[in-house]
Amino acid sequence: MHLTWEALQAQRAELGQAEESLDSLTAELDAVQAEWQKIAESVSAQRHEATQSFQTLIEGHLQSLGMQEARLQVLLTASEGINPAGLESVEFEISTNKGQPFGPIQKIASGGELSRISLAIQVASLGDEAPRTLVFDEVDVGIGGSVAETVGQLLATLGQHHQILCVTHLGQVAAQADHHLKVIKSGDPVSTSITMLSDDTRVEEIARMTGGASMTDASRALAEELLNERFKRQTAGG
Repeated sequence: MHLTWEALQAQRAELGQAEESLDSLTAELDAVQAEWQKIAESVSAQRHEATQSFQTLIEGHLQSLGMQEARLQVLLTASEGINPAGLESVEFEISTNKGQPFGPIQKIASGGELSRISLAIQVASLGDEAPRTLVFDEVDVGIGGSVAETVGQLLATLGQHHQILCVTHLGQVAAQADHHLKVIKSGDPVSTSITMLSDDTRVEEIARMTGGASMTDASRALAEELLNERFKRQTAGG
């Protein structure tokens, strides 16, 4: 009985403080909302200020990646209430051909285009963000020559800030990597093996990728030249 009486007294005291606690929580919530509003307005101002230059920068990268007619627009749509995105949601829309209307990237771009658009956006967004692992597949679909080399160079630039995993069939792209893995599928049922390439074997593999099935001194020389050019750019800080 004594314990029950003490418990009832504690409950009575707690109920008596409920209104005071509610006032305190309401004041705390108002302070949090005011702080969120201040930060959200600052982020919104930076977004609007950076939108045009960001679009132009990405379009420049897309043109160097062989998408000369590509145009990008950043849509800022006002949001309601407190949310992690701030005062507006951000959406990228793209037009890949002259005269084509803008539309969501995932509906407009093909697989290869999507990889190149992602690469352009990632390079344009380089800053102080924490390192991540980024995977690029089909980034070399439908390209070759100088465009393929540019793709490789941009991947190398991105690789200075993040870990990049890239699946490629082009020697110009592969030559820009720091490490090379050869993936082979064989057998029935199919099994997959992955081999880390040494300096000598990666020359042979890049030569095969650039020269086809027949290995020649010319294809080996081209592979070595591609690797040497990459080394020169790294040494020069480019």
